[in-house]
Amino acid sequence: MKDNITGSINLGIKSNLACISIKLTKKNLGLSKYLFKNGFLDSYLINKSMNIITIYFTSYYDKKPISNIKKVSSPGRKVYITYRLLKKTLFHKNLYLILSTSKGFCSNKEAISLKIGGELLYVLEC
Repeated sequence: MKDNITGSINLGIKSNLACISIKLTKKNLGLSKYLFKNGFLDSYLINKSMNIITIYFTSYYDKKPISNIKKVSSPGRKVYITYRLLKKTLFHKNLYLILSTSKGFCSNKEAISLKIGGELLYVLEC
């Protein structure tokens, strides 16, 4: 069980694992909920007594919908992105920015439609 969700997800994808276990934190839970809501995960299970989240990957004919996930912000270096910058930036259709906003976790496309910016947490490649 690792605390680093991005490393665990990338290792699980590269190793073709069906599921991984990570430490239960607010950020890990928020990312798990977001990935499940948008179809990147099959499901997740919270075990509060053991303080872990078990993430089950979605696979379609041996192809995972996530190819890589990278962490951008860290406790020592927060990266914020404004609505105007999001609007001006062109994005690849297989690239998602995951932001922590006042409305919760959302992607770059959702943030543009809500006209808000936020802390850039993860870059997700599909």
